[in-house]
Amino acid sequence: MNYNDFMAYLDTEQTESPVNLLHISQALHLGIYKSTQLHDKTSGLILKATGKYKTFDKGCGFAIIINANYHKRRQRFTIAHEIAHYILHKDKIHTQLSDSILYRSENLSRDEELQAHQLTADILMPWSLINKEIKKGLPYQNLAKKFEVSPSAMSIRIGVPLDDLK
Repeated sequence: MNYNDFMAYLDTEQTESPVNLLHISQALHLGIYKSTQLHDKTSGLILKATGKYKTFDKGCGFAIIINANYHKRRQRFTIAHEIAHYILHKDKIHTQLSDSILYRSENLSRDEELQAHQLTADILMPWSLINKEIKKGLPYQNLAKKFEVSPSAMSIRIGVPLDDLK
């Protein structure tokens, strides 16, 4: 699925918060797996499902592995971030892209990581749903919980200082 097709699909999937990442990954045929064996500083990775990883393949040839030791909100962000890499940078995943705790990959440029960050925010925190929640009267402080993201991610997304979200 190319970027434009993905964005059109995403519009149909983002009907309520939190956004259902399982549906999105299934539509892309991406397997998602939790591992307790990732390095402490690795939040997750997307890999080509070849050789010993072939069992992870769900039909597209790629799988996402996330660090099971991280908080659920962090895991959701990592899944969305790896989906973003798949959509934006599939051609650069030679064997795997591994994201550090700060979501930096040694295989991609700073601009490519920024692209992935933006798409991650678009996946997890669509403006249409954020605006709907605010119009319904949901306080800013509750948005992160409603969307199952960290307060810092929501703070950046809506431009409200983190202290105002706590």
